[in-house]
Amino acid sequence: MGIGEVLSEIRERGKRLSAQAAEQVSSHRTAVLCVAAGCGIIVLLLVVLVIVRLVPPKAPPAAGAGEAFAVRTLSPEDLFMLPEPDFVPEVLLEREPKDGWSEEDARQFWTDPLQGNEELWKRRIETGIDALLERIP
Repeated sequence: MGIGEVLSEIRERGKRLSAQAAEQVSSHRTAVLCVAAGCGIIVLLLVVLVIVRLVPPKAPPAAGAGEAFAVRTLSPEDLFMLPEPDFVPEVLLEREPKDGWSEEDARQFWTDPLQGNEELWKRRIETGIDALLERIP
């Protein structure tokens, strides 16, 4: 037997073995997946165990830290809501109607449209007049 024949025989056996392995895997697919998942979980647990072992433990709290956890008493104001007042503020249900507006009453609602915008209003008025005059025959 020559080297070429040996190599071709090895190739043929490899093909048969891979075909048989593929057939076995396809027929037992769920079992293979369960075994692979179990192995993955075991590896993950081992990694977590190694990390936990390698991380140094925390230092104990400082000597003055006990004051932060000391027993304190709470006042009733801190525990409970204050009682509501037993009075209701007066409500004005109506008021006397005014016959007219004074200048002081109107001042809070009035803003001067020309204040700071005189050129803007002047241009608007001129363009309106020009458009009106151009439409007249």
